[in-house]
Amino acid sequence: MKNQFQNTIQRTVLDSGLTVVTEQVPSVETFSLGITAKAGTRHETGFPVGIAHFMEHAAFRNSVKKNSRQIASQFESVGAYTNAFTTHEFTCFYVRAMNKHFRKAFNLLSEIVMHPNFKENEINKERKIIIEEIKSYLDDPEESIIDHADRLLFGEHPLGNAITGYENSVKKIDFKTLRKFHDIHYSPANLIIAAAGNLQHQKLVRLAEKLNGTNISPISERNAGKPEIFNSKELMLEGSFQQSHLVFTKAIYLEDANALHKLLIFNMLFGDGMSSRLYQNLREKYGLAYSIYSSVSLYSDCAAFYIYAGTDIETETKTEILILKEISKIFDRGVNASELSRAKEQLKTNIFMGEESLSGRMQSLVKQELFAYERTGNSEKIDIIDSVTISDMNEFIAEHFAPYTFNKVIIRGSQ
Repeated sequence: MKNQFQNTIQRTVLDSGLTVVTEQVPSVETFSLGITAKAGTRHETGFPVGIAHFMEHAAFRNSVKKNSRQIASQFESVGAYTNAFTTHEFTCFYVRAMNKHFRKAFNLLSEIVMHPNFKENEINKERKIIIEEIKSYLDDPEESIIDHADRLLFGEHPLGNAITGYENSVKKIDFKTLRKFHDIHYSPANLIIAAAGNLQHQKLVRLAEKLNGTNISPISERNAGKPEIFNSKELMLEGSFQQSHLVFTKAIYLEDANALHKLLIFNMLFGDGMSSRLYQNLREKYGLAYSIYSSVSLYSDCAAFYIYAGTDIETETKTEILILKEISKIFDRGVNASELSRAKEQLKTNIFMGEESLSGRMQSLVKQELFAYERTGNSEKIDIIDSVTISDMNEFIAEHFAPYTFNKVIIRGSQ
C-alpha cells in the first residue's frame, strides 16, 4: 500500500548513552515531550516493591533547586500540562505545552527527572499518599482483581507485582532507598528523551547534551529476565462487594509484530467493543453484566490477555459458564469473515487515531525504543493487519487459546 505516514522520525544516541528520538509534525502549535527511564516494576529486584512508582511521585516533590509549589507554578506559568506514569517496563515523565515554551519546559522536566532532591519529611508525606492510592485500588475490585490475576500468571517474577507496590513494601521505602534507586536506574544510558511536534531534532539533541548524570550500564542488563508463565490455575477470594468479579486470563510469548497484531485482532473481535462476542452475548443477549470486556497488556517479551466481567452474585456461575462457552466456541469453530473484517478496520482506526495525538506519538517513540515488536512503522502495521487471513487467525487461536489453558480469578461478593 502507499505510505500514508511520513517518515519524519530522527534518532540520536549521545556518548553518555542517552537516547534522543523525535517525530516532526508540521503545522502544530504544541509539542509533547517525555523523559522515560527504563525502570519499571520488573526492574525492582533488590528494592522494595513499588519503588519505581514511588520515584514517579517523589520526583515532583523537590528538585535540587525547587520545591513542589515552585515546580507546579513554573510549569503552569507557561500553560504547560505535566504528569507521569509508571508501568512494569518503564516510568515516563511528560509535558505538553506551546512551541514557544519548549526550552523552559525541557529544562523544568529534565531537572525533576535528573536532579530530584529527596527530603525525609517530604517522602513521608508522599508515602501516605501512595498508601491511600493502594487502598483506593483495593476498594475497586475491577482494578484489584487484575493484580491477583497477574500474580497467578507470573508467580514470583516482578511482572506479577502490583505497580503501586503494597502497603508493607511501601513503608520500607525511604529517601536513602530512593536515592540509591535513582543513582542506578536514572543514569543517562537508561533514559530516553522523546518528543513529537513541530520541533527541530538537533535543537533537542543540543539541550540533551548538557544533561549531567552518572554513567552506568544500561538497565537491560539488570532486568528480571523472561518470566515463566503459569496458566490453568484458579484463585477464589471473598470480598465485601455487591457484585462478583471474574477474570479469565492467560499469557503468551510474543515472537514478532505478526504475532502481536494477531493478538490485537483477536482481542478486538472477542471482547473489545459493542460488536464483540462477549458484549453481544453476555450483555446484550443475556443481560448478565454491565461491564464485560477483554483487554491486553503488552510487555517487552510477552503479553497478558484478560477477560473481565462484573455480575450479580446470583448469576456468577452462569456468567462463568457462558464466558467459557464463548472461549470454546471460538477455539473450536474459529472466526468468520465479517467479524475479522470489522476487527481489522477497528485496529487500523486506532493506529490512525494515535497519529492524531502528539502524546500518542511521543509514547509510540518510547515503545519503539523499548519493544522490538513495536519497531515496525505504521504503514507496515497496516500491511500486517491487512494480510491476516481467517486461516492465520484460526491457527493462532488454536495455538494459544485452548479453554483449559486459562487462569481463573473470582472475587465473590457478599450476599
